[in-house]
Amino acid sequence: MHALSDWLYEKTLGHPYFLAFISRELLANGHHSPNQLWPEIFIRLEREKFQADLAQLSEKDIALLRALAAAEEHEFTPAPFARQFQYEYFRRLTERGLLIRAGRGRYKLYHPLFRAFLQQAK
Repeated sequence: MHALSDWLYEKTLGHPYFLAFISRELLANGHHSPNQLWPEIFIRLEREKFQADLAQLSEKDIALLRALAAAEEHEFTPAPFARQFQYEYFRRLTERGLLIRAGRGRYKLYHPLFRAFLQQAK
């Protein structure tokens, strides 16, 4: 059981939505190991959460999120992206909860699972 809680925390980092979603999926398919179920769970997460996160955004907002996900750093300043994306995009995405202000002038995507989704999605 301890290994399952470690696995679950590693995936969710304690984020309440992801904890509930993944726990519900694991309970519904309890006869399989979490690692076996993970690809299917991630696909459901894409459909039910991440695609909804992007549905109300402009193409330019989505392009910025993908550029941020592709960056090597997990925290970033708007400056390297400012030529292509105005600071307004950072503010708007922060208001929508897709970016988090990590400090003065520093941002990060709201969760590593969202980052993974953006890195693979086209």
